[in-house]
Amino acid sequence: LSVLTFFNVKGIEVVLACSCCSMLVMYCTAAVYRGYFHSVQLLHEQLANFRLADSKCYCCSNGHVSSSGCPIICDREIVSECVGKWFGGEEQFEAAAHTWVSKAFSEQLGMHMFPLWLLLVVSSPFLWVSWDMAVSHHANGDREDANFWFIASVGYWLGAVPTCLAWAFYVASKLRTPCGARSWDCVANLLVIAASVPVAVVTFGFPALMEGFFDQLAVSAAASSAVLVALGLLIWFSDVFQHVMPQVLVVSSEQSGIKMPTGSK
Repeated sequence: LSVLTFFNVKGIEVVLACSCCSMLVMYCTAAVYRGYFHSVQLLHEQLANFRLADSKCYCCSNGHVSSSGCPIICDREIVSECVGKWFGGEEQFEAAAHTWVSKAFSEQLGMHMFPLWLLLVVSSPFLWVSWDMAVSHHANGDREDANFWFIASVGYWLGAVPTCLAWAFYVASKLRTPCGARSWDCVANLLVIAASVPVAVVTFGFPALMEGFFDQLAVSAAASSAVLVALGLLIWFSDVFQHVMPQVLVVSSEQSGIKMPTGSK
């Protein structure tokens, strides 16, 4: 966008260039989202079915003999002894993994299995590009458009991006299961894009719609940014768009009767 603005390219050329680049990025992103949510699902299932006896260790797998042929101590015995002292036994340790470990994992990832602060960091280049466009407009003497892009970019970054991605996360989480065939996975990725494009068009086109209600572009950008930021925060933290993963029985350590080891948080 900055390059196109610098060379004063406008109209349908900008739309075509942005559409081609966006489709490529969106397809790759949809595939990554689906894989990510599927991996989170697998991790929840592994925590729910975790058993210390099923875990593997190098010493037991190699007959307690090192690569040089020397005998080695059993790590499993040491770990089991520590677990017994810290948790009271293997069953209590496994119950802890099923309860407060899984609960802490979900809380750290957030409602959408993706923390908002990390989303804003990842999407910050969008803000840089928008401000670069504002500087380009200012250098060309178009201060009105420069002010518009400088203010509207904040609404895009803090409002439009979280709104679009909250919806994209929700759709991707619904289609997270691998289809078994590459062609069907391609169709699933395209479905995520097809469901996300209308939301992106509405949110990113909202500032242009607001221009008809105000005489100055800077005022319309400020109004649209305020609405987008409020909408983004509302949707991101709303239970309506909370993505639905297979629910694992997650209760607190107090409810389960498990005593956390001394010094644990």
